[in-house]
Amino acid sequence: MSRRRLLGAATRGSTALLVSGGVAAVLGGCSLLPASYRFRMRVDANASTGSVSGSTVCEVTAFKVARVLSEERAGGGGLRGEALVLDLPGRRVFVLLTISGEGFDLEPAVTRALSGGKRPANVDEYVAAVRSLGSWFGSAKADLPRVDWPLMVAFRDARDARSMERVNPAEIGVRRISLETTNDAITTGIDEKLPWLQAAEKFRYNGTPAGELYPLPAWDFRSGTK
Repeated sequence: MSRRRLLGAATRGSTALLVSGGVAAVLGGCSLLPASYRFRMRVDANASTGSVSGSTVCEVTAFKVARVLSEERAGGGGLRGEALVLDLPGRRVFVLLTISGEGFDLEPAVTRALSGGKRPANVDEYVAAVRSLGSWFGSAKADLPRVDWPLMVAFRDARDARSMERVNPAEIGVRRISLETTNDAITTGIDEKLPWLQAAEKFRYNGTPAGELYPLPAWDFRSGTK
């Protein structure tokens, strides 16, 4: 399941606002040359046994189109990757692909942090930032600001999505989330840790509200890697 959005120039809170959520295809217009880069996200935490860390590699894509519906200029893109797994003593925490408390996707915040904190004013600037980070000279490192930290969750039973609990980063000792561009392969294998994930990705409405089965969308855990 891929998670693509149409990009709008508006912003809200700490993250560029992405409109027309869900799996979106460009209707009309001409897609221009896409841009992309990969990044490694690392979470460091202080645990009872000492320092603990985990990391994941994801890929950001972005592109412009000449025209979408009534808009003069717009674009799209998304994130390919999986949630970060942080193995703490007696507890496994998943650092998701969406920002805590805001419901926004992670990739605009990551792009902004790796670009020196500059907020893109429009689609053109956002795509240019993605292209710059993916260039031969696009090596970059940054810490993700606390306001943009992803949502973190744990499960009482990893086989049951309904046993999910939200996790407060302060309570598990998270002290830093760092980012760096990379050419490494995108992380895979999360469904081995969450046996229900494949069923959630294939879920189609059957009379049971999705929220009763899966508290969060499957693409918050894995996006575009299959």
